Amino acid sequence: MPQSPQPVVSLEPTAPSPSRVRHSRGRAFSLPWLLLAGLVGCAHASETPPASVTSAAPSTPIASKLFAFHVSAWVNLHQQLAFEGHPPRGLTISLPEEDRWTSAERQAWESAVAIYRDHTADGFLAMLFDPTLVSMRRALDGLPEEGSPVGVPGIDPVLAKALEQAIAPYRAHFWPDVTRESHAWLAALEPGLRQYGPAIAHELSEIYGVPWPTQPFSVQVSRQASRFGAYTLVDPTVITISSRSPPNRQDAPLESIFHEASHALVDPVMEALHSEFLRQGKTPPQTLWHALLFFTAGEVVRRQLGPSYVPYAYANHLYDNDPEWAAFEPVMRREWTPYLEHRVDLQTALRQLVAGYVPPPAQPGTPAP
Repeated sequence: MPQSPQPVVSLEPTAPSPSRVRHSRGRAFSLPWLLLAGLVGCAHASETPPASVTSAAPSTPIASKLFAFHVSAWVNLHQQLAFEGHPPRGLTISLPEEDRWTSAERQAWESAVAIYRDHTADGFLAMLFDPTLVSMRRALDGLPEEGSPVGVPGIDPVLAKALEQAIAPYRAHFWPDVTRESHAWLAALEPGLRQYGPAIAHELSEIYGVPWPTQPFSVQVSRQASRFGAYTLVDPTVITISSRSPPNRQDAPLESIFHEASHALVDPVMEALHSEFLRQGKTPPQTLWHALLFFTAGEVVRRQLGPSYVPYAYANHLYDNDPEWAAFEPVMRREWTPYLEHRVDLQTALRQLVAGYVPPPAQPGTPAP
């Protein structure tokens, strides 16, 4: 049965110090500046209130200013169909409760997957840059559980029919496990978010020079959330994060959710880093701002959780897997850490970061990230 809307979490951050707040909101970077390595996002924030959405399983509402978490059957179905329509190469997909599907359910499901395969873009950037998928994800954020996607502005009519024909088998065979899994993920996240969330939000706001939005970020918890475990759309900011991706287990969800939120805060620092490269007569690498975002979120969370916490980028070897990031990592530790610890100002840190970065030798035949 459909449930009434139930946003799940949010905590109010301490206001950032006015002396470190900047309000630069311009978009100065083209598509190549957006790297996806582990957790995905893009840069620009909007403080537009998130749309009203529904949560599909009973949960305890908590007064919140940071995030409003939701578990939507429509969003989960959309993500599942997109995933099965364009699965990672070599992956064999099996249906849950496979022996319990009727022939009509199987036919409806397979037809919906085929429609998604034929009418949506493939590739690991599709969820961020395919206009059809972006528009649908935004529109589905506000679709009630008891509603229908047919005729909803922003939802492709062909894909709307695919969603409608697949929702019954999805609710019958996927949804019970998906809801349990999603709310278990939220239950594991909640204590850390309650205890450490306000301090982390305050610190990130100061670092990036952008106040936390007055409305909580809308976050959909979904079994599938792109090939990276999470992705973020902006203008307005809408976050999708996986309840299943192994890196989002244990302590990592806390860093993961603040990493995604950081994509709505990072513009001023991203622009300043780009400008500093140009000022020093160097070519701005396409991806280093994202390495800086990973490093920043990881270090801020580590300072809250304690020295035993291993930040996401280190735990998942992101710095080892990209030559530019590998060259930048020791420079960040040496030159960016003093800024995070309030020992130098932003311009000094950026100047030292750029001066200390030595790009790795070109590797012929290696595709750009």
